[in-house]
Amino acid sequence: DTRKKFEKIIKDIEDSKECIALFVETIDRLQRDYKESVILDDLRKKGKVVMYFIREWLKIDQNSNSAEIMRWDIGVFVAKQYVWQLRDNVKRSNEKKLKDWEWTGKAPLGYININKDDWTESKKSEWRDCQKWIIPDELRKYFIIKAFELFSTGLYSAQALWKELSKEGFTTREWRA
Repeated sequence: DTRKKFEKIIKDIEDSKECIALFVETIDRLQRDYKESVILDDLRKKGKVVMYFIREWLKIDQNSNSAEIMRWDIGVFVAKQYVWQLRDNVKRSNEKKLKDWEWTGKAPLGYININKDDWTESKKSEWRDCQKWIIPDELRKYFIIKAFELFSTGLYSAQALWKELSKEGFTTREWRA
């Protein structure tokens, strides 16, 4: 629910002594919700920002008329609707995958994604595009078991555990690539 880059842009605009020109391809690339409109509209009214939405051929500034503001509001409404439809589609897709006993994302550390059809390992680019299951990662199985054994002693923090396993050659999943 937080948008770090959006928040940084807002802070930069607020901190600037001059009006900032903000060029954005489309309204939905800048805003996804009405609460962001309130923030941007306040900055616009104060003369702190001029927003140019290139694809919409729309400029919003301190002197924008009601028709321009209405076009901006409609663009935000459409962006919000798009985000909600996307959420619905992802939720529906994940529910179907779970119903079919499929794994819904990247395999947790210690496991690998495999293609359901041919039992080959899924590459990162395929994680979203194929039906998949997960199986134990044979190359890391030893480290995962050792991690649980060491952690269960109560003598290791997560950081100490990571250092211990790293000494023995354990690395992140990208090591497999």
